[in-house]
Amino acid sequence: MLRITMMFISSLALTACPSGGFDPGKHRDITASSSYDDAWVDIKAGLGLGEDGQAAVEARSADNQEDWGSLSLCPGSYNPNTWSNCVGTTTHASGEKYVGEWKDGQFHGQGTVTFAYPDRRKYVGEHKNGKLHGHGTETYADGDKYVGEYKNGPRHGHGTYYYLAENQFKGDIYVGEWKDGERTGQGTYTFANGRVWIGLWSDNNWVSGKKYAA
Repeated sequence: MLRITMMFISSLALTACPSGGFDPGKHRDITASSSYDDAWVDIKAGLGLGEDGQAAVEARSADNQEDWGSLSLCPGSYNPNTWSNCVGTTTHASGEKYVGEWKDGQFHGQGTVTFAYPDRRKYVGEHKNGKLHGHGTETYADGDKYVGEYKNGPRHGHGTYYYLAENQFKGDIYVGEWKDGERTGQGTYTFANGRVWIGLWSDNNWVSGKKYAA
């Protein structure tokens, strides 16, 4: 099992230490994407690397990390021409981080995206051509959680959304179909007070079906 840490030789950055503090000048940014589904841009222009643009990769074994099977480490610094069918870690200047599989220079396969403050979302699951695609789990800063299918970025297919408030379970749960990130199709919404709405949804709105009182 492997943990891959990207390290710049030529520029300074701050990244979290295991203790929760920060260790200046150790781990470095190497990606140039402002979000998980943005197109990659020129690294030197996007992140202001030194003229040599040098970077290095440190790989070390670690417990409780994903088992990547036969995939090897991505070579050197990020390069869309060489990062394919490999496993690598990239961290953007904003603090956004991706750990997982790559193909043709894009997130592809299993991986984890941790978004920067104040978003602080975390996605663990499948990717395709640089976007969330397939099955995954997404947790949000307010405690909400979605487990289900994605298509080209947004929630799409069958999934369950758990609504929470201030990290305390609120009781609202939606189980059903999604389209383009919204509740659309057949689904069941259970409210915290015990009410249940079952039926057809469109653009997050209940359209028809049955409503049961608490």
